[in-house]
Amino acid sequence: MSQELSSQLAPAYSVITASPVDPPLAQAPGRAQIEAELVRTWQDLLQVEQVGVNDDFFDLGGDSILGTRLMTAIQEKFQQRFELSRLFTHSTISALAGELLAARRTSAVHIVPMHPEGTRPPLFCMHCATGHVLRYRALVSHLDSDVPVYGLRAPDVHELKGFPTVEELAELYVEDIRRIQPYGPYQVCGFSFGGIVALEVAHRLQTMGETVSLLVLLDSINPAHYQNLSFLQTLHMRSTYLRDRVSTYGRNVVFGKWKQLYADVAEFFWWRAKEFAWKLRKNTSRLPKKMGTSAVQETVVMFATAGEAFKPKPYQGRIVLIRSEKRPRFSDEKALGWEGVARDGIEVCTVPGDHFSVLEEPDVAGLATALNGLLKKNAVQA
Repeated sequence: MSQELSSQLAPAYSVITASPVDPPLAQAPGRAQIEAELVRTWQDLLQVEQVGVNDDFFDLGGDSILGTRLMTAIQEKFQQRFELSRLFTHSTISALAGELLAARRTSAVHIVPMHPEGTRPPLFCMHCATGHVLRYRALVSHLDSDVPVYGLRAPDVHELKGFPTVEELAELYVEDIRRIQPYGPYQVCGFSFGGIVALEVAHRLQTMGETVSLLVLLDSINPAHYQNLSFLQTLHMRSTYLRDRVSTYGRNVVFGKWKQLYADVAEFFWWRAKEFAWKLRKNTSRLPKKMGTSAVQETVVMFATAGEAFKPKPYQGRIVLIRSEKRPRFSDEKALGWEGVARDGIEVCTVPGDHFSVLEEPDVAGLATALNGLLKKNAVQA
């Protein structure tokens, strides 16, 4: 299911984690210098003339793509890697500068406190194939304010001993989750690839004797299911995908969008080449010493490949799947391949939007309503 995990995540962003490579302290810039440099960087990236140290990056027009460019600029200017998810809670120049200074003295963790306040049990959200958790930003803003929300971002490539597996990622995240919440019951969710990780995290918590009261997969498929389809089922799925591609390319031809057509076709072949390369790396457990110029997409392909290799174990509980209604390639698979995985069955909730828009305004409101309902129901039953 590489097409599902890669093509739908194509407009993704890189994994750049807080693994500082410090200049000598005597040469390291002070806070005032960092803030001044960040002001100039924001002005260039956001195309605005006036930037204050307490202005919010996203309020000024920033988004995840510009955030990725900001992280690259930080690495070039300060010789420090800075994880993109940290923009979630450090979205002003003042906060960002303080975090850069603190990063020289502290080790990176995978927890991102997206909304740590609240009296109800926390919700832990696994990163998708992008490796960061910024895609949850709009969703968190719609969730009930008394629910603490924490994100789990991906480790830096250099933190990994070899090609990442879902099981290894889950092991790291369970350790971090228990630092925030030592004992269950736990509430875990994940979008797309993050849903696969969330399932494995929930399974590991259960094997430790803990209770997982809520496991929610957000528009996430079970790749293993689609790898074991019959010939006729595979033919149907492939033909549906082909019709979708031909329809997309055909519209570009009809409306004379030749540049877009070229970009779509080039991207299609780029993905296939990168998928093949990462599968070779998976077989040898060797990671590249340095990500290429297209590190954004390479990160997605790396995790998509890890997702393809994952075989879900029987889950001793119930799975809730919140899926988008516009899924032309899997419209006849209501449960997106998760049927039979959970002992207590699967509950499917369909919300407006497609795989891209379900976490964005305005469609994210429907997803948030469904998730808020689950969290409230879970709190009553606890």
